[in-house]
Amino acid sequence: MLKAIYFAIERRSSARIYELALNICESLLEMPKTELQSFFNDSISIVLRIYLWLGCPHGCNDGLNSQHGDFLRIKARTILAIISHINPEIFCSLLISHIEEYNAQMLIDTLHSVTGFCRCGIAAGIHRTRSGSSPRRRNVILNSSLPSYENNFNESLKGIEGTVIKVILKPVVSKLMNAMDELLQPENMSLYQDVRLFVSFIQEQHGNSFRCVGLSALLDGRPPENQSQFLDVGTSQLYSSRRTSLLCPLPEIFLSERNAKLSNNDDNE
Repeated sequence: MLKAIYFAIERRSSARIYELALNICESLLEMPKTELQSFFNDSISIVLRIYLWLGCPHGCNDGLNSQHGDFLRIKARTILAIISHINPEIFCSLLISHIEEYNAQMLIDTLHSVTGFCRCGIAAGIHRTRSGSSPRRRNVILNSSLPSYENNFNESLKGIEGTVIKVILKPVVSKLMNAMDELLQPENMSLYQDVRLFVSFIQEQHGNSFRCVGLSALLDGRPPENQSQFLDVGTSQLYSSRRTSLLCPLPEIFLSERNAKLSNNDDNE
């Protein structure tokens, strides 16, 4: 049934059809003796497809910015929350598998619809303090519930969005880094700017997940243990001295080439 619903929403795109699809998914979640793996997989596919159609919740790029669109987003989040509550392990594995199938453009568009990261710069500007602000105003801002190390970046208040970001952020970053050559092409500059906005949004609103993924990247970049045990202090100093010897003469090389060109020009004159 869910495969037929997914085929129907691919062929016909309308808010009414998507609402019916979400209602059916929510009703089937209450049925006992359901094969969780295939059922959850089809449900997540339907929810992500609807998110992709809804677009930005703030209305940019032809996103559906209306009360009906907000209602559909709430129902989609409810379905994801129910699946995550029933079986978190299956939810995480299926969500990662769906993310890995997307290309960079579909991935950013889906995350744009789920998080609305395009407003991160505006939201950050509201809480930015001025150097000449009064002490009373500064105390009000410092006592507010902004994400920080003291409140664990408000991770407990993020709901299902925080759970989704925590699960998919590492594979998303890995996928975007593998497609970096494609993102830097002139025809993909708008997509590259969206990626920058997404990373800024994650750093501001999901700082705990952002720092966990950053630490994971540092750990993954370490040399293997069997390789590091052969590197002693002497070899590390040798490598550093070689690196320094390679880097330091660069300005002298450039200056010598410049002087040679100037001397050639003088001889020609």
